Amino acid sequence: MTTSPPEINFSELSNKPVEAVRKLSESPTRSLVVHRRGEDEDLMLITASRVAEEREVVSFTTKVFAILMQTVPEARGLMATVLPKVLPWVRFLSEEGLRTFIVELFDVLEAAESLDNLAPVIQLITEWQHTAEVLADPELVAILQQDSEDLDEIPEPGSTEGMGFQEGDQVPPPAVGAEWEIRFKTDEAVNGWQDLENQAASNLREAWETMRNDPGHGPGKPNHRHHRLHNVLSTGVRDHRGLPQWQIEVTSNGRIWYLLDEERHTVWVTHAGIGHPKATE
Repeated sequence: MTTSPPEINFSELSNKPVEAVRKLSESPTRSLVVHRRGEDEDLMLITASRVAEEREVVSFTTKVFAILMQTVPEARGLMATVLPKVLPWVRFLSEEGLRTFIVELFDVLEAAESLDNLAPVIQLITEWQHTAEVLADPELVAILQQDSEDLDEIPEPGSTEGMGFQEGDQVPPPAVGAEWEIRFKTDEAVNGWQDLENQAASNLREAWETMRNDPGHGPGKPNHRHHRLHNVLSTGVRDHRGLPQWQIEVTSNGRIWYLLDEERHTVWVTHAGIGHPKATE
């Protein structure tokens, strides 16, 4: 039976720190959940001894895994059999995609363990899971992989009344100093963007600003909500050119997919919308 850690409000931590520490020290899990107001993410306080023990377990497991992968020829095949039971969404990956994921997972695990930082591992798993979510929807895959004529430039959300986009229209971006031009690549992107603006305008504005200023952040800036896709979805086609394909999570079930065109300094929005992708559970 799983034991839940005790919980307190952030005000209790501020006003009664001694009592909070007492609850932490008496907690069977040696942890304490601290609730914050509004939409701020809750905090988890953990004792130093528990952190040290978890690091030791992770280090041991990673080293054993690395040795098996290096010395046992059957290890990767066994991983391909076992992994779907641990991460059911990998069933939507092709055989080649699953092999690639296993190799990348091994490499990142080994590197992350040497730095005592597991964040890159979580980032990699998240990116592959989002790739699998797209692959679970063949209609969406077809949209992301098609080549097409570009449509309109995308204005800052909320800067105009109604979209009213038609092919060939140019809408000057209102942001001063913004670096990247953002354009619709497909009709599906136009319709999906409208849905996002109607239902999540503030989130969409934040995503728009990200695409304008930092659409292709480097590996040193991991982000679970904004990242490149993998495997067959790692690139899309624009003017017969293969371009890196990225995804931004706007809401829990709202996404934007786009191609990053460094040559033309343009972001091509391939698709967007609420309710995509289909569930992979």
